[in-house]
Amino acid sequence: MGAMHEMRAQAPGNAAASVAVSVIVPTFRRPEGVQACLRSLLAQEVGVTFEIVVVDNDSGDDTPNVIAGLAAEDPRVRYLCETGRGVSFARNRGVAATTAPILAFIDDDETAAPDWLSAIVAAFEAHPEVDFIGGRVLPIWGEPCPRWLSHDHWAPAGLMDHGERTLPIGIERPWPLGTGNLALRRRAIEAVGAFSTDLQRVGTGIGSTEDHEFVRRLWRAGFKGLYVPAALAHSPVPPARMRKDYHRRWHHGHGVYSARMRLIEPPVDALTLFGMPAYYYGFLVREVASWLGATLGRRAAEAFLHEARVRDLGSYIAETYRLHRRAGGAGPLSELRRFVGAYRRKKTVHKPI
Repeated sequence: MGAMHEMRAQAPGNAAASVAVSVIVPTFRRPEGVQACLRSLLAQEVGVTFEIVVVDNDSGDDTPNVIAGLAAEDPRVRYLCETGRGVSFARNRGVAATTAPILAFIDDDETAAPDWLSAIVAAFEAHPEVDFIGGRVLPIWGEPCPRWLSHDHWAPAGLMDHGERTLPIGIERPWPLGTGNLALRRRAIEAVGAFSTDLQRVGTGIGSTEDHEFVRRLWRAGFKGLYVPAALAHSPVPPARMRKDYHRRWHHGHGVYSARMRLIEPPVDALTLFGMPAYYYGFLVREVASWLGATLGRRAAEAFLHEARVRDLGSYIAETYRLHRRAGGAGPLSELRRFVGAYRRKKTVHKPI
């Protein structure tokens, strides 16, 4: 009998050991936001038992009282406090404090659609081969959305939408799945380990990559993922996230932290320069040229898209260089000489007869 069928057979009750799904909500200084999030979770229409574990990241405000009030209304709500700063610490604390075979994560500034949890449960039941699921996060605009803020710029705004079709996710289709709307079987996280606490920018949320790194570990371990658009959440987009300066900072930070997690792994036979595949320098040059061309052509939205890519890739290359030197890599002149020599040898080997 499948895992979800086993869940349905469990006796009802509010004890952590008896629930089918543990919904984990990390929160930090958003008492009003987390209250709206929890009310949307308590209104879920689902045929399995579930609990809601709220992990307060030591907010120091009215958050504990807000959660206590909701817990008094409904015993499915549990409160935990985690003093280690950062959302990864909070998520890891929630995982450690639960035993349900399915874990679902949602952020404290999001609200779940009434059938969010039932869509997750149904997808796991229909696909026993799948171990993690990501859903959509659609916007609630705080003010009119600027014209340049297209789907290409949704990630910095905390949004995600890969369309309305259910699709497999993996190395062959490496679409990002944010942990703001993610569910997985416990066996998967037990196999790959906890969320990284080294890839988060505490207090900013700008450009950190701990969610991407976690999903990549799942892929590499052979676990299969699924994008389920019916697992829908909504997130308000504050005006600050609709400003270009915010997106510039986000892409700079994302490039830095992507380098630290070695997002780009050079092929074995690739020419590298300062630890980076040489062809990525070509990507950077082309993006700079496209940025310049769009700017001169007064195509503002296109220009900003290329600018964002330049900032992301440029900071990735710069951080890769820094890490290369920190690890004892050759200095600029020695590395350039090595690269030129390797390039000439490769050209000689592949020279047409």
